[in-house]
Amino acid sequence: MASVYDQNIVVDFEFAKTTKKAAASGLIHEIIQIGAVRVSPEGDVLDTYSQFVQPDFAINIDTTVKELTGICWSDVRDAEHFSDAMEYFVHWVGEGRTRFVAWSPSDYEQLVKESRTKQAQLAITQMRWLDLQKVYPRLLNVGKRRGRMSLKTASEWCGVNVSKDLLHEALYDARVTAELLRQAITGEYLSQKQVLSDLITPPEKHETLTSSLGSRFADLAKFRDLLAVSG
Repeated sequence: MASVYDQNIVVDFEFAKTTKKAAASGLIHEIIQIGAVRVSPEGDVLDTYSQFVQPDFAINIDTTVKELTGICWSDVRDAEHFSDAMEYFVHWVGEGRTRFVAWSPSDYEQLVKESRTKQAQLAITQMRWLDLQKVYPRLLNVGKRRGRMSLKTASEWCGVNVSKDLLHEALYDARVTAELLRQAITGEYLSQKQVLSDLITPPEKHETLTSSLGSRFADLAKFRDLLAVSG
């Protein structure tokens, strides 16, 4: 089935904590980095985007965030503020039927909350957003056994090597997510089904589940339909 979207925009945001005063009003975090990858309906990477964002309320980057993301106050202090940064990002996204893809719902939820707090009218909050983290356990046939997978875990299960040093850098995480999206769109992840069955199946049930996986994944229609037209 052909995709109803002209492009996928895989996005990842990094956050910083706000001041206690701002947090008390409901805005606990602010976006300080945008990373995005433009992916064609066929799964090809077409372009990338990276931008720091100067927070309006946070007055520093706390140690935890700095250690996790590598982002320092010097990276964001002269960057564009949220409204202007998002305007540049939306300009890069461009026109056409666009679906945004993120790993977990937190990026979309933060974008909505921050745009409301800062009174920024962002049309992209009204567009289709796909939470790939929610889709992947079903795609990999692990159901609720693993709950919500981390990006690192899903990548390892799909044979994608990730750098611990680069994880939690917005563009890097968006690139990794884009690779998982590509595998889902093309069906390439099926090459990992034997590895997955080894991981989630006791040895004595290995043969049975392998057969089950084969029958489940022989027809990709429902997954391709989900990726192509869900909304």
